[in-house]
Amino acid sequence: MISIKEYSLFSPNGKDCAIIAEIHTKSGCMYNGKHHHSHTEWPSPENPCKMLRCEAGVITESEVHCHTPCANPLPPEPGKCCATCPESRDI
Repeated sequence: MISIKEYSLFSPNGKDCAIIAEIHTKSGCMYNGKHHHSHTEWPSPENPCKMLRCEAGVITESEVHCHTPCANPLPPEPGKCCATCPESRDI
């Protein structure tokens, strides 16, 4: 049995929202035409700072929180969410 549902997700700050269309199957989730097994997660194709997760046919969305422990981080690489620290060089 397959069912299609659409959900609106709102962040706690009330500013960001997303609409996720789901196709529920017994073995996972369909998102943007791609099947994902239950208990898996993947980055949003539209925003690498958002992670999607499939659990028993339900897709949830969460925001990536970055920790960059340096004073002058490099900006995120294309398609990545978090800044990186430059490698230190011993003189």
